[in-house]
Amino acid sequence: EFYLGRELLSKGLEIIAIVLTVFIIKKPLSAMFPHMREYPLTLPRHRSAQFVASLIPLWFMIKQGLIYWVSGGAGSVELEPLVYTRQELLQDLIPCISAVLLAPVYEELCFRHLAIAPFRKKIGQLIVGTLVAAFFGFIHVRNMLGAFLDGFVFMLLFVFSRKITLSILAHALMNLWAMVLCVLVHFGILQVRCGDFPVVWLIENQGAYVI
Repeated sequence: EFYLGRELLSKGLEIIAIVLTVFIIKKPLSAMFPHMREYPLTLPRHRSAQFVASLIPLWFMIKQGLIYWVSGGAGSVELEPLVYTRQELLQDLIPCISAVLLAPVYEELCFRHLAIAPFRKKIGQLIVGTLVAAFFGFIHVRNMLGAFLDGFVFMLLFVFSRKITLSILAHALMNLWAMVLCVLVHFGILQVRCGDFPVVWLIENQGAYVI
C-alpha cells in the first residue's frame, strides 16, 4: 500500500544522508586524504553537461544491445505485455522523482566519490571503481548486468573528468529513461513487452531494448 507520509519520511532521510555524506567528504576525508580536494563538489561546466547529456541516449542504446546480446535475445525469456495503470503511476510518482533527483546524488557520492577519490593513482581508481561497479550491479538484483555497465561508465566519467557532478547527471538521465517509458506506456504511446530476468523491453515493431 502507498503511504504518502512514509514516502516523504523516506525521502527526507535520503536528503539527510546526502548532507552527511557531503560533510564526510569535505571535512574528515579531505583532511585524511588532501588530494581528494582535486575532486571538488562543484557544478559541471555548461558544455561538459551538454556533452554528457548528449551521450546518454547513445549509451542507453549501446547498453541495451549488449545486454540483449548476452541474454540471447528476446526468445530466451518469456515476454508479457507491460501494463501501467493510473494508480501505479501515482504511487510511483514520488519514488520516480527520487530516482531522478535524489538517488543518483547519494549513490554517486557513495559508490564513486567515497570509494575512488581516496586513491591517488588512476590504475588504483580504475580497479577499485570496477569492483565497486560490480557490487553496484549485484545490489540491483533484477538488473545486475545493466547496473554494472552503468556503474562502470559512471566510474570512468568520474575518474577522467574529476567531476562527480557529471556522473550524477549521467546517472539521473539514465534513471529518467525508465520513468519516461512507463509514462509513455500509461498513455498508450508505446506498446511494451517485458520479461522478469533479464528485464527486456520489446517495443513492438521497433526492435528490442533492455533496461
